[in-house]
Amino acid sequence: MIGGVECKIHFFVMSLPHSDAVFVKGYPAETTEAFCDGHVSAFAFFGGIPQSILYDNTQLLDTALPTSGRLFPYLTVDKVVKRYAYLRRLHPELHGTVFHSTRKWFITQCERTGVPEHFTATLVGHRSARSANKLTYGLYSAGISDEQKRGIVEGVRAPEG
Repeated sequence: MIGGVECKIHFFVMSLPHSDAVFVKGYPAETTEAFCDGHVSAFAFFGGIPQSILYDNTQLLDTALPTSGRLFPYLTVDKVVKRYAYLRRLHPELHGTVFHSTRKWFITQCERTGVPEHFTATLVGHRSARSANKLTYGLYSAGISDEQKRGIVEGVRAPEG
């Protein structure tokens, strides 16, 4: 019960089988944000990142990207940069890297897969000179659609390894 109201709690659980260490955190819903926050919180709790993770409930992972609206409506660049800085303090192996290392990788993958530069600029929050006078698209266009953005993101894959 929260505030006198009965509600369902969804638990994120991560355990380390060799040490029997267990991390548990509750969330109001099974969302991508809760999944990501659960990992970050567990890694901070354990004081490191396991070399591999075996999932036993991948229902959230098996879903496609949302079909409408923003991909991560509550995620801002500010939150990502601050969390990355926090993780760098916790994990010495991340020293010397910056949030922009990830951005650089993503932009490189977009270029290598033939994504037009102004589409990539829209995805990473850069301004784009899409026309010589910066008036036609720059002033009157709403930019690329959420569907186009999803298609680009789905086309860029992290290296397996």
